[in-house]
Amino acid sequence: MNSFLNAVLLPGHAELSDTDRRLTTGLRIVSGIWLVSCVVQFVVWMTMAAFGNFDWPWWLFSDLGLGAIVAFVWWKHESYHREADR
Repeated sequence: MNSFLNAVLLPGHAELSDTDRRLTTGLRIVSGIWLVSCVVQFVVWMTMAAFGNFDWPWWLFSDLGLGAIVAFVWWKHESYHREADR
């Protein structure tokens, strides 16, 4: 069943090793944490703005910085698979 799901969901990578599968799962979790962090910081900023404390978007620094790190790690992980397919 697991190999069937891999073949359907990841047609170019039907047989992923356990390490690749764990890394992909870890990257999905980190991406989810980053996204939740972005939303929480934005909601806090908008709430502060609603009560008259409208300040510059301080949350952008952590959101963009962490987002760049997550994007780079995803890119390196996926580029490894693209090079292996050649």
